[in-house]
Amino acid sequence: MILTILKMKTGFKNTLVLKSIRALGYLLSFIIATVAIGDIIYAFYKIWIR
Repeated sequence: MILTILKMKTGFKNTLVLKSIRALGYLLSFIIATVAIGDIIYAFYKIWIR
């Protein structure tokens, strides 16, 4: 409880912004990874069909 109050006093918005940026970064990297995996699977699929 005391820790949360101290956190709120020492730039609550700052930590919120940092957390949101980190979350966006994770989301972006996840999307990039899924797209890359999809591309690889699609390439293998095309190769196997031929």
